[in-house]
Amino acid sequence: MSINKEGSQSVASQNKRKRGSSDEDRIVTALEKLFEVSAKRMQMVTVAFLKGNEDQSDIAKEVKEMGFSAMDQIKALKVILDKPQTISLFKSLDDGIKKAFVEQLLIENA
Repeated sequence: MSINKEGSQSVASQNKRKRGSSDEDRIVTALEKLFEVSAKRMQMVTVAFLKGNEDQSDIAKEVKEMGFSAMDQIKALKVILDKPQTISLFKSLDDGIKKAFVEQLLIENA
């Protein structure tokens, strides 16, 4: 009987180790997935951040070429660069309309 008892204890111990190992594997897998998702999100945030900061010097050059005073250029750029949708709108306008757009922004934000 003691051999049976020892044998069943050994099997029980092995089963516990297998379950423990299985639980550890699940935890490791979950952590790997978490890190993978986190890395992808960080990459998306980085891309969005960098995209939001690109090509803004061209807007400054365009506003300067419109002949506004230095103070009006600064005011206009503050308004335009403050919101991504204003940047997109400015860039999408035809060259002839951009000056009128900037003039309107200056009037609205005087």
